[in-house]
Amino acid sequence: MDHVRYLARLVELELIDRERRMVERRIKAAKFPSVKSLDSFDFAAIPKLNKMQVLELARCEWIER
Repeated sequence: MDHVRYLARLVELELIDRERRMVERRIKAAKFPSVKSLDSFDFAAIPKLNKMQVLELARCEWIER
């Protein structure tokens, strides 16, 4: 790996980490009663809800399209 690619990857990782920490700070500042994710969501409680579609939308890949 040359120096330019190494630095580009380093900058990319730094940006990812900063975004993650920013989200964590905002969630903490919002003072939600508890932090929840789709991992703990009970899709069986709403049978009509399409689990695969929800998980696909959560990845936000549709934004790039």
